Amino acid sequence: MVNYNIIRQAKRAWIFALMMLLATSMAIIWIFTQNIIPNNHISIVVKQNNLRILPPKKIRSHTVAKLEARFRTIGYDLNDIRNKNKDVPRISADSIPYDMSNIEIVSRKKDLFIGMMLPLVLIANERLMMERKKLLAIIANKKSNGKINIIQQQWLDKKFTNYKVKNKSIDILLKRLDMVPPSLALAQAAIESGWGTSRFAREGNALYGQWTWDGDGIVPKTRDAKKTHKIKSFKTPLDSVNAYIKNLNTHQAYNKLRQLRQTARQNLKPVDGSYLAIALTAYSEKGMEYVNLIRLIIKANGLKSFDNTKLARPNNITAG
Repeated sequence: MVNYNIIRQAKRAWIFALMMLLATSMAIIWIFTQNIIPNNHISIVVKQNNLRILPPKKIRSHTVAKLEARFRTIGYDLNDIRNKNKDVPRISADSIPYDMSNIEIVSRKKDLFIGMMLPLVLIANERLMMERKKLLAIIANKKSNGKINIIQQQWLDKKFTNYKVKNKSIDILLKRLDMVPPSLALAQAAIESGWGTSRFAREGNALYGQWTWDGDGIVPKTRDAKKTHKIKSFKTPLDSVNAYIKNLNTHQAYNKLRQLRQTARQNLKPVDGSYLAIALTAYSEKGMEYVNLIRLIIKANGLKSFDNTKLARPNNITAG
């Protein structure tokens, strides 16, 4: 005689075991992905090449109203950064507000632009300084042990390529792998994008007027008929900042800037944006006039006060 109670119990046990197996599998997958995928919307620490990188929170910024509302929601006020030494929120605007040119009050426009740009410059610099720290550790290890291990050499080879160091000189790489003072980066962004109002900034997140002859770009309306360059466009404003800093760190036209920065490091002096500006005569056809304009923008807008600011640790800022 068939015992249906035993059959029912066996079915229940089998279903329970299957559910437990499924739950365990999902938990393992979740744990694994949390360790390897940077999530821009939660507070986690991502490890890359033994560097601790804290991802920024992406915020929507396609309009002035949206960006200003986000700043109010998270309590982000430039006056607090300037006067109370508050940390800068780790946020990344997803675009330049298309209606920046509609802001009639100049001080409001400037504060919004600086507020959007400052975190981006600090985020770009933070990654650079983490890589520089790793490079200094490799240099110290080589001095003490007389050699570089395979993993370190692989990392170096990648950086030699990224920073266009053809002769694989660690000294040249160290000169190139360094930050750009926020005061300088902010001033140039203001000049090159018209405080975020230029067509290139609004249509292509192009903040520094970098030229390109291939790939994505925007054709200048006033371009000479014999010229073929475009203004390089970017997916996000942060991409534009990263490209600008890499340009200063790699292009031969800015070797003097890198040398001045290295000298300041060797003399244990701060890396000053106004001081480095003298090495940017090649950035614009205006030459020294452009250098003087950078210095004027830094001084008139108190940008030097942002050179010692730092990013906040991840908090409960939500994406939006």
